[in-house]
Amino acid sequence: MGIDWGDAPTWAGAAFAAAAAYGALMTMRSQRAQIREQRDFIADQRKVLNLQEQELTDGARARQLEQARQVSLDADIVRVVDTVGSARRQVDIGWRWVTCVKNASNAPIYGVRVQVGDDLHEAAWPAVSRQRPDGPEQSGAADVIKAGALWCFRSPVYESEFGGGTVRPVALFRDESHREWHLDEHGSLSHRGS
Repeated sequence: MGIDWGDAPTWAGAAFAAAAAYGALMTMRSQRAQIREQRDFIADQRKVLNLQEQELTDGARARQLEQARQVSLDADIVRVVDTVGSARRQVDIGWRWVTCVKNASNAPIYGVRVQVGDDLHEAAWPAVSRQRPDGPEQSGAADVIKAGALWCFRSPVYESEFGGGTVRPVALFRDESHREWHLDEHGSLSHRGS
């Protein structure tokens, strides 16, 4: 019995087609495995990047807190007297807060305002001096207090001593990263906003 040569090319074509199909199937499996590995690698990289981002964010927050902790506030309420009449008699006319803000950090602080109590809508007091409470008047608030600088603020004159001075001044300022802080004279520090 002989080979039917009319069917041999068909058989050869079928064998090559089967080999090609098997090769394509193996290539698809290999590509699927590579895609799976790439997805796993990308997921691992995403986790690493998230951890690095969190570490950078935590480091930045720690630096901001450290700078804010190096800002201090000292407040005193003082009597305000005026000299009247030809006898040059001194008369009490009220009370005034003298509040000094010291920036002992190595970076500037911005938008420094001093206010009495928690009423944060009250207008900021004008800065008095860059060095001492009895210094010359400066115009406006302390937009920037440089590293190591001291600025003092004087309140308007009030008729009462705020119930014995129980409502105390607070300082509001922004750190080098423009994060807002609220500080009282006891060093109680809180972050404001985002």
